[in-house]
Amino acid sequence: MKNCLDNGGHYKLPQYIKEENKEEALASVHALKFLIDHISELEKVTIQNIL
Repeated sequence: MKNCLDNGGHYKLPQYIKEENKEEALASVHALKFLIDHISELEKVTIQNIL
C-alpha cells in the first residue's frame, strides 16, 4: 500500500488530483480510507485494545 506522503512530508494526493493521475489519486484515497477505518477500530474500547 502506498503512503500518501512523500519523503519530504508533502501530500501527494493533491498533486495527483492536480495532474489528473486517477490511478495514484484512487490509491491514495484507498490508503487514507484504510488508515481512518483502522484508527476508528483502535479507538473502540475492547478487551483487545486494553491489554
